[in-house]
Formats: sequence, C-alpha cells, structure tokens
Amino acid sequence: MWRVLTEMMASNQDGNLPKIIVNELEQCSDQQLEAIIRSAQQRLKDRHSPTTEIAPRHHNETIISQEERDNYTLVIVEQTMSETQTAYHVTHAFDPDSGERAYHWRYLGPVNQ
Repeated sequence: MWRVLTEMMASNQDGNLPKIIVNELEQCSDQQLEAIIRSAQQRLKDRHSPTTEIAPRHHNETIISQEERDNYTLVIVEQTMSETQTAYHVTHAFDPDSGERAYHWRYLGPVNQ
C-alpha cells in the first residue's frame, strides 16, 4: 500500500493528495484515521532518525564528538592539518532520488576551543 501511495504522490506535482486517496480517507473511521496518522508519523520518524554511525565526509577530517538530539545529530569535526573544529547539524534521511538513506550535513560554524 505504501509503495502505491508513494508512486501516486510522486506523480502529483502540486503536493496535494490525489483525489483517490482523499476519497479513501473520507471513508475511514476516526480510529482508522488515527492509525494511519500514527503509522505515517512513525515512517517519517524512521526516515529522519538520528544515527550513531556518522563517518567523516573527507579524508582530512576527524569526528571529535557526536551528540544525539531530538531530530538530528550535532557533530564536531576537526580538520587534520589545521586542528580547526567545526560544528555540523547532521540528519540521516531517505533520499527519494536514490531510494537510499543519506546523510545531510548543515554547517553551523566554528567551535571556540
């Protein structure tokens, strides 16, 4: 079922649910809708869950620390040659283009030592 929904959403350009899905949801009881919501939220959480196996992006980097947060991991990286430490906001999420999970690094800035 999820694969069918995903394929239908991928073909939908405006971001709204296709009418066939809306029609099916309208037929659901409150309990069924709540179960669908819980299931979808869990799937979303699983796709965006923090990870503990983050590897450096470059050969000249060393990960100094990783701190799991609610929806991301705070990663402190040190550049091997300069000993400069930098903070990153890292998430591990599903990449719809590749069909695999991928790391997404967001630069936060230098760390004062």
